[in-house]
Amino acid sequence: IEKWFIEEKINVVIATHVFIAKCDVKDSRHLVLYSLPFTMEDLIKQCKAKGHDGKPSTVHLLFNEQESEKNKCLLGELRPERILVGQVYLALKNHQGPITEQQVSQLVWRKYQVAVSQYSVKIAIKILEELELLQCTINGHTNNIQLLPKPQEKLDIIQSVTFRQGLHLKDEFVKFVEKIMHTSIDELTAEMNKS
Repeated sequence: IEKWFIEEKINVVIATHVFIAKCDVKDSRHLVLYSLPFTMEDLIKQCKAKGHDGKPSTVHLLFNEQESEKNKCLLGELRPERILVGQVYLALKNHQGPITEQQVSQLVWRKYQVAVSQYSVKIAIKILEELELLQCTINGHTNNIQLLPKPQEKLDIIQSVTFRQGLHLKDEFVKFVEKIMHTSIDELTAEMNKS
C-alpha cells in the first residue's frame, strides 16, 4: 500500500496511526486524524507530512473528547490496573502446569466475572514476574507458570517497572487530552513548529 501510494497508483489511504508511524507516507496533501493520538509527540509526528512540493499538508483534526474514552480503554488493556493483576494472580494460585492466556482469561471470568483480554493477561503475568511472585516460561502459545514462594514482606505493585510505566502512560495521556482539547490552532501550530 505504501508503494502504491508513493507511485501514485492510489491517492487515498485510510489507515491506523500504526501505518503512518511505520510507513514512509510523506507525499500527502491532506491528513485526516479521526482518532486521538496518545501523546503530543505522536500527534506532531503524524502532522509533519509534506506534499510533493515540500509544502506542509493540510491537517484535519476530527477527534473530540469522547475519543479519549476509547484510548483510556485501550490503555487499560495495555496496562492493566492493580486489581486486575491481583485477580490474575489469585486465579493462577490453584493452577499448575501449562496454560494459555485465553485459559487464564477464562479462569478470571469464572472466578470474578471480569472480562480480561489475552493481552492484559500477558502484561499482568509480566508484572507478577517482575514482582517475583511467579516464573513463566513460554512454549509456543502456552505459558508454563510456576508460583514462587510468597515473600516475607508485603510487596508493593509499584515495584514493577511495567506497572510504573503503565501509570506514567495513563497519567501522560490524561494531561495530553486536557492540553489538546483546550489548545487553540495557533498554540498547536507553535508547538509543532518547536519540534
